[in-house]
Amino acid sequence: MAPLLKKLIIFVLVALAAFAIALEVWSPFGKPVKSTYINTTITYHNEYVQQLPEYIRVRYNNQGFIGENYSDTITRKRIYFVGWSNTQSLFVEEGRKWTDVALRDADVWYNNAAADGTLIPTWCKIINGFANTKPDVVVVLIDPFVGLKERDKKPEGSLMKLLKKSKLFSQLVLPYWHSKKEIRIGHRSVDWSALPEDTAESSYNPLSDEERSFVFAQLDSLKSAITKSGAKPLFISAPTPYGNFVEGGVDMGKKEKSRLTDMQYREFDELLAGYCSQNNCGFISGYSLPKSLRYFYDYSHFTLEGSAAFGGLIGKSLLNWVL
Repeated sequence: MAPLLKKLIIFVLVALAAFAIALEVWSPFGKPVKSTYINTTITYHNEYVQQLPEYIRVRYNNQGFIGENYSDTITRKRIYFVGWSNTQSLFVEEGRKWTDVALRDADVWYNNAAADGTLIPTWCKIINGFANTKPDVVVVLIDPFVGLKERDKKPEGSLMKLLKKSKLFSQLVLPYWHSKKEIRIGHRSVDWSALPEDTAESSYNPLSDEERSFVFAQLDSLKSAITKSGAKPLFISAPTPYGNFVEGGVDMGKKEKSRLTDMQYREFDELLAGYCSQNNCGFISGYSLPKSLRYFYDYSHFTLEGSAAFGGLIGKSLLNWVL
């Protein structure tokens, strides 16, 4: 490496380090931002899901969630929705998500605080942050993988932790990244006709006692976080498009993956109902949603029609619990 180039690289690194340190003392970019999503509208480019629009604009409010801004002056009932991507419904525009449909005729304040790929401990951290807004109800849509999909994330190195806590990262790097005109994301569609045929050797294995205990422990942690926030917990079991029905020439009852997955969702629906009954939690069976390929663009995410159908299914029960 040429001496001049080496000196230039060292100078740039030293200058960057000095700039980062200076930001910690004084920042010309305004007060620290709690979340790069606060009061931000992002355009998502949908390249995969034919049943939904190509471009979807999502407005994140003053809490970094989807929905009405929060204010201390709000006197209506306050509801938060928590869950994975099938609750977040990112590809369904605001006002048409199942969370919107379910509360369309209710005079309540609500926010969709779900996030794709989060783990149960992260849900609890999000719920803990609700306490200062005094929620009345926290609604959680849960699928059979609760607890079972939980895996400890690979710990981050000290340098990465330090970087993420720095103002250089929170006030420059992330805001720049999220200010991009488009963010390309999406779940790919499933070719239903390509699912494997059922075989006589295939049988469903119910949850073991150990697995059930682990799931109950995860539900306990959710219930504890919700009650500590001052809210009532309401759990909804997730629906599944799989099942023994025929649509579009595809007999889903003859598909191995379809049949076994449907049994898994049904078992969890019963397990969650029993847990809620014994632990003073509200429960709505989302599994009871009529099975239709029109409602889903893959194994669990709603189309616009599915979002409307699911919101309509749970709306009355949800309102009875909320009001």
